[in-house]
Amino acid sequence: MIELTKSSAARMDCLSSMIHLRRKNILNIENYLKQHGENLSPERVVQIEKDLADMRLGLHNMETDYRSIAGAPYTDKRNS
Repeated sequence: MIELTKSSAARMDCLSSMIHLRRKNILNIENYLKQHGENLSPERVVQIEKDLADMRLGLHNMETDYRSIAGAPYTDKRNS
């Protein structure tokens, strides 16, 4: 069994909040692109898609950090 220190628990809480916000931002941008993509220049669409890819990579890294601290995958406990 993994025993968390106060600093580890605080870091997990911070990462949990960041993961939640990152997922929400990704969904918002994906929805924006679906709704307004045809009105944007092709260059702008490409830039938004690149930004989304970078955000997904950042999300993956945050989830990996969370897993390394918690010893278990991230699960959103806010709606539980």
